[in-house]
Amino acid sequence: MSAPSLLALALVVLLCQLQPISSIRPGLQGQSLKQPDHLQAMQWRLCDDQTRAITVSSVTLTPDPPVIGGPATFLVEGSISEGVAGGSVDIEVSFSGVQIYSQSEDLCAKTKCPVAPGPVAVTIVELLPPIAPPGDYGLRVTARGMAGEELMCLDVDFTLAPPS
Repeated sequence: MSAPSLLALALVVLLCQLQPISSIRPGLQGQSLKQPDHLQAMQWRLCDDQTRAITVSSVTLTPDPPVIGGPATFLVEGSISEGVAGGSVDIEVSFSGVQIYSQSEDLCAKTKCPVAPGPVAVTIVELLPPIAPPGDYGLRVTARGMAGEELMCLDVDFTLAPPS
């Protein structure tokens, strides 16, 4: 068995050993993790009221809701007040309020660098794992310049749907 297959199997076994969700979040006893009757559309907001170099004007998610095992594409559009030669895009994913994943990628892999002042678009495409549980997820996206300064910070809430 290959190392990724063993890792996936170990993760499934670990998930089966966890306490039921009802013991973590009171009031959910007797409810399953199946798809909710009404899936909420993706919502986004800035992390705080601080002014940063990138002003976000829109965030789109395709498809909305994303489907387990499929791709999810986030498009963040806005404008930037100063030129940026490079940096990083930091992504943190949470499930029901608990951080479960984080990664940092080169900003220039997400948008054309150097970034000149004016309109800017950052595209994030993720293949969702086939073993991910359906439910409510949060995503924090932070763009940083080469010196580590925050250029943009936003939070995205979305529901992950099971495959049809």
